[in-house]
Amino acid sequence: MKKLKSAVIITFSLMVFLFSLRAAQADLIFHLDDAFSGTAPTGSQPWLSADFHTVAPGDVLLTMTNYLQNGQYVSGWYFNVNQNDLNVLTAGDFSWNSGNKANSIDVATSEGQSGYNADGDGYYDIVFNFPTSSPNQYFGSSGGTTSVYEIKLPGLTANDFAYMSYEKNQGESGPFYSAAHVQNIPIPCGTSSGWVSATEAQVPEPGSLLLLGSGLLGLGVFYSRRKFKK
Repeated sequence: MKKLKSAVIITFSLMVFLFSLRAAQADLIFHLDDAFSGTAPTGSQPWLSADFHTVAPGDVLLTMTNYLQNGQYVSGWYFNVNQNDLNVLTAGDFSWNSGNKANSIDVATSEGQSGYNADGDGYYDIVFNFPTSSPNQYFGSSGGTTSVYEIKLPGLTANDFAYMSYEKNQGESGPFYSAAHVQNIPIPCGTSSGWVSATEAQVPEPGSLLLLGSGLLGLGVFYSRRKFKK
């Protein structure tokens, strides 16, 4: 009986591990590694990344990660959303989870709305406005390196954010999946600012993680059965 209980516990634990591999994985990733205006941030690329994970249909977790160093920080971060959601999505659908907290979140009510353009290059649907007056609240190396928000709207998934900026005028930079305004970039005569963007959307392939988990699960079941037979 004890052997049977051990087999059940081992198999259950491995199943939980397999599920956690998938649950923790982002469904959509933006790496902001392109400087399209102003001064390019210092340090290695990507300077920023955004991970969207569908917790369940209607519930999306957004993790914004800041890799900037030497006092550089983000003042504004821009995203896009499926136009079917734009008419109903509001700032009230965003709830702060952990890390650095934005001063405010602006959500456009229509595509190409004034005030949602990144340095005049392309229009976006969502803007996170981060603190700019107190260094210990900066979204950067001095104030915090992650900002996590939960977004709830019926039917919403991570794929609803895989949309590019809207170009109103010819000659604008982009389109981009995401853009951010970086402040306090060191230059020889002081500091400057610049704009960075994500030109590609990455959808992680879960196959390798699931294959690893499945292999471990199979080994666990095989071992438990063998042990039980003895």
